[in-house]
Formats: sequence, C-alpha cells, structure tokens
Amino acid sequence: MHALNDTPSKYAQQSIKEYLRLQGSTIRVLNGLLRDPAAAKSAVLIVGSLRAIEAIEGNIEAVAAHTKGLDVLIQLNGGLEVLDHMVLSKIYHGDIMRAALTNTRPALPLIASWRNEILQEMKVFYSNSNFMAHLDERFKENASRLSLLGTSFFAAPWYQGLEDSMKKLLHMFQRSIQYYEVACLRPSIIVRTDNDLFVLLEHQLISIRYAPNPSASSMVSSLLNEPLRITLFIYLNMCVWTFQVFPVMQYMVNPLRQNLLSAVPIPTLTHIKHKAPDVLFWMLFIGSMASRGHDGHWWFVAQLVELTLHLGIHDWGAAREILGGFFYTDQSGQLGGEELWEQVIRLEQLRLRSTSNAEYGLRSSQNDVH
Repeated sequence: MHALNDTPSKYAQQSIKEYLRLQGSTIRVLNGLLRDPAAAKSAVLIVGSLRAIEAIEGNIEAVAAHTKGLDVLIQLNGGLEVLDHMVLSKIYHGDIMRAALTNTRPALPLIASWRNEILQEMKVFYSNSNFMAHLDERFKENASRLSLLGTSFFAAPWYQGLEDSMKKLLHMFQRSIQYYEVACLRPSIIVRTDNDLFVLLEHQLISIRYAPNPSASSMVSSLLNEPLRITLFIYLNMCVWTFQVFPVMQYMVNPLRQNLLSAVPIPTLTHIKHKAPDVLFWMLFIGSMASRGHDGHWWFVAQLVELTLHLGIHDWGAAREILGGFFYTDQSGQLGGEELWEQVIRLEQLRLRSTSNAEYGLRSSQNDVH
C-alpha cells in the first residue's frame, strides 16, 4: 500500500493486481500453514492481507469469507494481544476497508499496546511542532501552501457549531496531512510506524456517525458533521493510500452522495449551498475526483458546475485557493484536480451558452408577439 514510502502509486497498484493473480497459489500455501501451529501467525498475516486486498477490489463475498477465517485464526493464536505490531496493522487496515465496503463500523478494537507503539502519534496529532520547518528554501512555496491547509474550517462561522469530536478530527487531520506532505518532500523524517498514523485516523473517522439535530443552535453545522466525516475519509483513501482507481472507492463516495441528497430534517445540499457554499465546493470537488470512473461521477460534477456558477469562480487559481484552505495539495504527478477543473469550466461554458440562447429565444418570441 502506498502511503509514507517511496513507492510510486502506479507500482503499488501493479503489485496489488499481481497479488490478486497469485491468489490461488497464496491460498494453497495458507492451507499448508494451517497444518503447522508454529506457522499460525504467518497465516493470520496472509489472511489479513488477503481480506484487505479483496476489500479494495470490492469483493464483498470474499471479504466476508476471509473475515470469518481471520476471526478463527486470531482466536487460535490467543487473541489480538499476542500478535505483533505489523500483523495488527494489516488486520486493522483490512477491517477498515471491510467497514468501508459494507458502510459499517470496524469490528475490531484498537488495543492499547498497538497504539502505544505508534512512535509519532503525540507529535503528529497533538503537538505544536512546525513540520514546515523541515523544508528548506527550495520548498518555500510548498511550505506556504501547507501552512494554510485546514485553516478555512477553523475560520468559518459554522465551525463552532460542529460537534466537539469533529473539531478534534479536523485538527488531527490538518496535522497529519501537513506531516504527510512534508514527509513526501523530506523522507528522512519518516519513522517505521508512520503509516499507522493514518490507520488510526481512518479508524476514528469510520467508527463515528453523525445525525442532524433539528434543535441545534446552528442547523448548517449540524448538517455538515456527517458529510465532512465522509469527505475526510475519502480524501485519505484517495490522496494518501491512492485507492481512487479501485472499486472500493465506489463504496466510499456513495454515502457522501446519499448524505447530500438527504431531505431529513431539511434538504441538506440546498441548505449547505446557501449557508456554507465554500466548504460544499470542497466536498463536491473531492467527491468528483474520487468518483471518476465510478457510478455517480456525473452527479458530483453537475452539482459542482452549478455551485461554481453560483459562486462566480471562473479560473483555476481562485478554485485552488478555496480548495487549499480546506484540504487540497498539488501532489507530484497528479493532475486530477486541474483536469477536473477544465471539465467543469467546459460544462459551465456550455451551461451559460445554453442559458443565453434560451433567453435570446424568449426575447425573440416576445418581440414577434408584439
């Protein structure tokens, strides 16, 4: 999996596909391991990895089968507490992917010993360390942009009305994405358990759910909690784990679309558009990027075009500034954002031309009547 390492995402994706092609051989090896109690821990690692891969590939039945087998293997080994850190990390990430695939919560608890071994949790999530200090003059522009990540959340009038847990998640997310981006530029700061920072953050994001509170002092804040949670989860899987091209992404973007289409207690999309259009722009943009190649993509794009017209955004610089105040970075070799924007502008121009022609036709008809 591609996160804090030097492996380009395309090679990581090729590795996963190769792993899938060798799945039959892997299962035969696994059957042999099960006959040897001394090799049981290896079996746990293999099944845990297989489950994660099947989840990423969107194979619900295989994930269910591997989950049953994995539960048995964990018990045969004496429980989660006796497994080493790396094995637990694979199991936890697979459990998160299973939860994403089925729109449920993780089934396994994060044990304290595993979490205590994450070397930089306090530094990354909770300290005031300035990660941008690791960047020299070559990355001055990067540092400036990274320092702005997430600041639009905290400055928004609806921020104070968010649930306390969401506020905490936003701060953790800001710190983790800043660290991730700096680490991509300065790999020397990476330590061996850094990938687990994102496993931990994902686990928290997918373990919680928010429901709108009709009696909340700020209705837009109450409505925003859940789509924000989903969009943050999508962002991690698209920009950190680089899973956008895989079938599991379909199962991540579906809940975002469904939530925005909700009309209980009031029409969510319409209300957020009127009260918090800038953060809606970010959510729709991330949804549009993530859904490319999946069902529902054109719904996100259509909503984004309409909102872009509403906000009067006509160039990438202005759009990039809004996105960067929430969470968006220009990742090396990734042009998805700019390509999407070009698509939005083309559709926006078609929409304006169509509206103009319709208005011209209406005026002509009125003149003919007179």
